[in-house]
Amino acid sequence: MKCYCINLDRDVDRRAWVEAQASAAGLVLTRVPAVLGSALGAEELARHRAATDHAGAVALKDLSPNDLAPHDLSPGEVGCLLSHVRALRLFVESDEPHALIIEDDVHIALDARKLLADLAAEHLPAFDLIKLEATPMRTFVSRAYRRLSGERRLYDLLSFNLGTAAYLVKRSTAIQLIERLESSMMPCDYALCSPETNGLKIGQLQPAPFIQDNFTHGVTTLRSSIGERPSHRRRKHRLLWAKALANQFYNIVQIPRGRQRIRIVWR
Repeated sequence: MKCYCINLDRDVDRRAWVEAQASAAGLVLTRVPAVLGSALGAEELARHRAATDHAGAVALKDLSPNDLAPHDLSPGEVGCLLSHVRALRLFVESDEPHALIIEDDVHIALDARKLLADLAAEHLPAFDLIKLEATPMRTFVSRAYRRLSGERRLYDLLSFNLGTAAYLVKRSTAIQLIERLESSMMPCDYALCSPETNGLKIGQLQPAPFIQDNFTHGVTTLRSSIGERPSHRRRKHRLLWAKALANQFYNIVQIPRGRQRIRIVWR
């Protein structure tokens, strides 16, 4: 299976760090040069911002932790989105039926290789995309699930779930996402991992085999550098979680049948 890792040219240490983890897990990474949004010219940045899908963001303002919706994409958001489009393009140009796409700040479980093979062979045909990362945000998933090895279960994702740091995607979905994102841009989380926005059938693995470093209470304290996030980003994340909980309170006390609300953990 092709495994694509998004990484800025300047982040040599991060590349070595994630490649060492991948090697320990039996994965071989293909590096995808990331797009640094702050380095884009004003004309190019304006062109991408002009294509922003405000309607999609407005539709989700009460369902997702985005206190900036609707808004023009920041340079960092543009860079992140273009980086994922670049990874999807490289995948489509190959002859592989499916691929793993990760960002360079993820921790990788040691059983990732076998797990990915099982998912691709047995479960991916039933989904468009499978999310493989843990985040602090609670999210709605189906009560029904598919059992994998050990404690792992594969659920249907039923609500927005922050994060695009690790996902398994099949060719037809990648083609669809590229076409959509070229004509209508929105924050990467909405575009790839929100069934309310993209209409995709998305799976969520629990426990997840990948997690971003900033959610592990920081042994290495890596931060995503594609968007050159400011130092207050971590505090802002905490505010977003609080807003998400407040916006979804009515769902907490009256969860529709067939759904459950869980926090995805890493293992």
